[in-house]
Amino acid sequence: MLWVPEYGHILRGVASQNLADGELVLAQSDFNSVLTLLDGSEETALSSIFQYRRFHGTDSLQVQNYVGVVRSENDC
Repeated sequence: MLWVPEYGHILRGVASQNLADGELVLAQSDFNSVLTLLDGSEETALSSIFQYRRFHGTDSLQVQNYVGVVRSENDC
């Protein structure tokens, strides 16, 4: 199971995995799938769950104050 803590970062990477510091790395296809959800959200609840940022020089989504499950179209 992949998870990220409140205010944690979801980073674009090579393989999907949780890091020891609590951050989450998603494979590029999985990361893009989550971005697709955001592109179609138009100011809905999804756009308030994530903020797109650069984190340590990498594209990332920072999770906001949210508890729950988000599933993309490719079951990520």
